[in-house]
Amino acid sequence: LRPFLERSSGESLDWFWNQWIDGSQFPTLHVDDVDATQRESAYRTFVKVRQTGTPKPFRLKFALAFRVKTEWVEKVYDLSANSDVLTFDSNVRPSDIQLRVLPYTLARVEQFRRPSPNPTATTGGR
Repeated sequence: LRPFLERSSGESLDWFWNQWIDGSQFPTLHVDDVDATQRESAYRTFVKVRQTGTPKPFRLKFALAFRVKTEWVEKVYDLSANSDVLTFDSNVRPSDIQLRVLPYTLARVEQFRRPSPNPTATTGGR
């Protein structure tokens, strides 16, 4: 099967075989941080995505879905490093974000949860 797939694709598929066939570990994708910055009349959203669970980073394809007004807008990204900061441009600030792996890859997902403010924290000086 492997020689057929490599002939058909015209490239070595060592990375695929090592990741998904010979390997026994499974990656987990995390959204570590989200920051939307206004630039003139538009927004650029920076999303830090990290993968864990494997000794070496996998080559992964996945989507980030951004809630823009009342619709979800999906953009597909590739990740082959331990982490990366990805960008998304929109006319309004996205109100929510979801990391979606299916149908692009197999991975566990840890969705981003913005930390809640500490209700016991105090402000002001001495």
